[in-house]
Amino acid sequence: MVYMSQWPFGTRAYCRRLVKQLVSQAIVDKPGPGLRRRRAQEGLGVWPGSHYGPAMRLVLRGLAIAVVAAVALAAAVAVFGHTSRGATSPAVSVAPSLVAEKGGGVWLYAARVPGGVVLFDAGLDPDGAPVDVALSALGATRDEVTDVFLTHGHVDQRAGVGVLPRAKVHAGAGDVALVAGREAPRGLAEGLLEMLLPRSPRNVDDPISGESEIRLAGGALVLAIPVPGHSPGSTAYLLDGALFVGDLVSYRDGKLVTGSRYLSADADQNERSAAALSRRLADVPVSRICTSRSRCTPEGRARALLVAFAAEHR
Repeated sequence: MVYMSQWPFGTRAYCRRLVKQLVSQAIVDKPGPGLRRRRAQEGLGVWPGSHYGPAMRLVLRGLAIAVVAAVALAAAVAVFGHTSRGATSPAVSVAPSLVAEKGGGVWLYAARVPGGVVLFDAGLDPDGAPVDVALSALGATRDEVTDVFLTHGHVDQRAGVGVLPRAKVHAGAGDVALVAGREAPRGLAEGLLEMLLPRSPRNVDDPISGESEIRLAGGALVLAIPVPGHSPGSTAYLLDGALFVGDLVSYRDGKLVTGSRYLSADADQNERSAAALSRRLADVPVSRICTSRSRCTPEGRARALLVAFAAEHR
């Protein structure tokens, strides 16, 4: 974020004078002779930025358009998430013991393991409708869910975790405050969505601060790898060859791509984390990559996709 003290070309002083004038006049003046005289005395043009040269005005106009576009995109994402949070679709079988469920435009995954069922993300419905659809496809109930692995702490991944009080919640240490509702997300769209949806805070039982192997009660092993960027505590998980990455990347047009820069806390870091993950898993058996926005990649293509992504983002 760029703060006012960092703005160039005297913009800070200009904005202070402009704000002072607008407040004092209650923003009711029209550009008549009186306004022109007053603004000329204060070193301002008739309209904001009018005392700059054409090049600077063009830059300011471009910045304004970019800000409006970013806000519009974020608002659209937030409103869609709010209005569709309880929507569900038929669960999709990814593997014999793994299903995917799309609710409100966000995919979550449920896997049956020895001793119960584990979830990778919990969707954006606080009432857990997508969670129930995924569990039903496995012939399971909420009480059978032993663990929930959150790829990150944004509300569209964590909202449904509130309906699973018996489950152990795993998440990146950097997102513990997000999951608990003590901190607002840095992304504009996620912040708006957080305001629109009912709060569903939950404490993280297992904060993950580094790469680790998590042994479940029934013996299954989950490899957790931090991938900060989309959020400070974003984490990827590997279980039985399936790699769950959340919003780290999406699968589009036959390749892995990072998401919109407006939807991440640190888009550059997110890209670096994705490339590092691709290199880290070069010698690890990965059969498919499961994302929050585009479901899973075709079976057997994960290795080639990871190699291609790493090569493109050296």
